[in-house]
Amino acid sequence: MSESDDFSRFVDAHLDLVYGFAAARVGRDVADAVVLDVFRSARHTVDRGEGEVLSRSWLLTRARNRILAHWRLVAERAESESSGDTPAREVRIGTDWDAERVLDALDRLPAAERAVLALRYLEGRPVAEVAHMIDRPHATTQQLLEKARRAFHALALPTAAPTAAPV
Repeated sequence: MSESDDFSRFVDAHLDLVYGFAAARVGRDVADAVVLDVFRSARHTVDRGEGEVLSRSWLLTRARNRILAHWRLVAERAESESSGDTPAREVRIGTDWDAERVLDALDRLPAAERAVLALRYLEGRPVAEVAHMIDRPHATTQQLLEKARRAFHALALPTAAPTAAPV
């Protein structure tokens, strides 16, 4: 059994997990690049003789770091938008939702909106921390989050009535 075979089994065992983690946070297109980068980094770690550090946690931490770097880049490029719209009605994602429909809605959102939704609702971070992570003022981040919730609702639940519960 070769080291290459061991690494291939490691990749096979963790690929779906890492891809799902990334896709839920940055969409499928960016997730492809994140996953490629994570496993390329894992291969380099093995090549340096440090393969014993590789684990599920190592992969997810590396993926999270790549995602944060992506969001920071998106935030640097995004223009601050202020909106006079009324606050978004929040939507509860039910257990009857099709994961494909949710991912499809997330894919169709602009990257900055997808980032704040993922940080706030997938990572469970407070708005102040999200603002700090994307290097934007709290009020701007709150407006972006409201805009993102409205857009997600329109894409994922075009005919359903919203409820007053968090995404």
